[in-house]
Amino acid sequence: MRLINMLLVIWPVLSVGELIYPTGATEKSLFVCYGKIDPNSVVGYKLVVLEAGHFNFDDIQIFKNNNEKVIAYISLTEVNENSHLFQELEPYCMGENTNWNSRIINIAHKGAKEVLLNEILKIENQGFDGVFLDNLDNVSHWGMLKGKEKELINLLETIRKKHPQFYLCQNSGIFLNGQLADLTDAIVIESLVTNYDFEKQDYVLREKESKKQMLKKIKHLKTTTDKPIYALEYTNEPVTMAKVAKELSSYKLQFYITQINLQYPSQFLKQNK
Repeated sequence: MRLINMLLVIWPVLSVGELIYPTGATEKSLFVCYGKIDPNSVVGYKLVVLEAGHFNFDDIQIFKNNNEKVIAYISLTEVNENSHLFQELEPYCMGENTNWNSRIINIAHKGAKEVLLNEILKIENQGFDGVFLDNLDNVSHWGMLKGKEKELINLLETIRKKHPQFYLCQNSGIFLNGQLADLTDAIVIESLVTNYDFEKQDYVLREKESKKQMLKKIKHLKTTTDKPIYALEYTNEPVTMAKVAKELSSYKLQFYITQINLQYPSQFLKQNK
């Protein structure tokens, strides 16, 4: 996902307990939010993904006391113009993703790697259990970093070596699964059932044939790894959400359904008691 790290915007502190959870959804598994939220409001999840800049060490300890794994978002191949890392990474950028006002990072450059590795060290010192590795698909044959697959793998190997106890969750990048077998601990598949039309700024469903091909890859993935596999979906319509939740449950996938900007907890959640 190409997420906006809106650290310059002050978002209201939200309570997950006020929201509605979908009928037929699986047990609490994945929780993803990049806005500032009350650390005491997120309880009982297997994996919580947050924006590190909104929280201090004590906040993270509260999240960790109430959930199994708490990790921080980091994009390895893109940097948003509002990110606190933008000025440091801008000299190493080589393209732009206009959908998210982000720049493409030349991960082959030593300087870019140093900035990213320093950020991960800060995340570890902040108390997080690990990191959520975003935008791996940029090195695919259709991505803006085509041909830099080796550089990405080398970066991931360095992260694993420097942080052997860190929990590394990859966002997509399943075309790299063979090379990531010993490098990551969990996998998130984004937009399996749903999608977002940036031109129309509207939530849509993934085209049937495309979904069929993705499901085939996930089925194969399940036979080659015992890593947890989560689905992250986007919609703002309760009726669509309920249908998507039912479909994902039929695939036996743990999931989280939310809004595209990920600045608020999903409006479809409520705290399980």
